[in-house]
Amino acid sequence: MAEYSKEKLFFLKLNKDFFDQYWVKILESEPNGDKYILFLIKLMCESISHNGYLRFNESIPYDEKMLAAITHTDVDVVRTAIDAFKNMNIIEFTEDRTLFIPMVPEMTTSTTEGALKKAGQRRALEDKGGQ
Repeated sequence: MAEYSKEKLFFLKLNKDFFDQYWVKILESEPNGDKYILFLIKLMCESISHNGYLRFNESIPYDEKMLAAITHTDVDVVRTAIDAFKNMNIIEFTEDRTLFIPMVPEMTTSTTEGALKKAGQRRALEDKGGQ
């Protein structure tokens, strides 16, 4: 019998019009704008298992250098992007300096490895039956 895994997997759901949103277009039009968008998506992916919140640990919030390191982004791009994101209300910082991305919780879904595998098996059976 196949092994069932309960390991939780998280997914970030980007609508097909994500890149058509006005704030994305504004960011992209800036010098290094494509890097800002990639940096934001990396932050979003990092934060999905924490409901949109990002911090190194309970006692240490991420700083710009740390965010640059974990996202493989130039620190100057990080600094400018963070300022732009704050000005556009894309990100927030809590009182304890935890970075929060408000759109992430509504864009996040989760499942388990076992449920994904079972869904794949069902699709394969449906495909065989539909031929």
